[in-house]
Amino acid sequence: MSDLLLQPQDAGRQLYAERPLPSVWAVAVVLLLLLAFYTLLVALLDSPAGAALMTFGAALLLVLLFAAGALEKHRVCERALLLGPTLPRALPYVVPLVTIDPATVRLHRRANFLARRLAQQGTPNLRMAPYATLAVSFKGLHPSAAHPRRRDAAASLYTEPLLRYDNTPFTRVVTERWVLATRHPDRLLHALEQALTGAGIPGAAGVAERELRDPAVERWRRDPDSPDPTV
Repeated sequence: MSDLLLQPQDAGRQLYAERPLPSVWAVAVVLLLLLAFYTLLVALLDSPAGAALMTFGAALLLVLLFAAGALEKHRVCERALLLGPTLPRALPYVVPLVTIDPATVRLHRRANFLARRLAQQGTPNLRMAPYATLAVSFKGLHPSAAHPRRRDAAASLYTEPLLRYDNTPFTRVVTERWVLATRHPDRLLHALEQALTGAGIPGAAGVAERELRDPAVERWRRDPDSPDPTV
């Protein structure tokens, strides 16, 4: 289990790091929406001061949401991914490369619809920002085991088999699909591919090109007969 339950300092040399910051377009859209909201309130309330106060409250809420996303940092290292907010005294989730199956790596467009399809909201494995439209996902060590302060020995009671990629049983570990918001999917995918190939994970070569060529496009309503894009 020494290769699975790592500390942040065990992740090795950093190969790539990214904060999923909002784009200029995202900021422009928010400003236009706030302006429209203010104009509507003025017409409804007939009180510019009241409309301004309510618009300021909405803007403050959006700033907090944007700040929460900006605090995130994805770090691809030689032995593991370090994921989570960069707050003082905060420890990142440590997802060892040996728990990531390259076949599960996916690039998602319209990624803001992904949490709805996965029926997950606010779970630790969704490292998303509210303005994110692009994301890279993969199956890796479950958050309950990946966080150094939240590991629970009872997790071994509900593990599932993790197979080496030649179908030889390797160990037993809880896995979960991680979703990482990104503004630079090409850089993140190439860094992940570099890390996986460097760690000797079979099947990692060509992952970046595969996903950039054929990303999964999420939709608000998905055809139940269409294949699951995360498979």
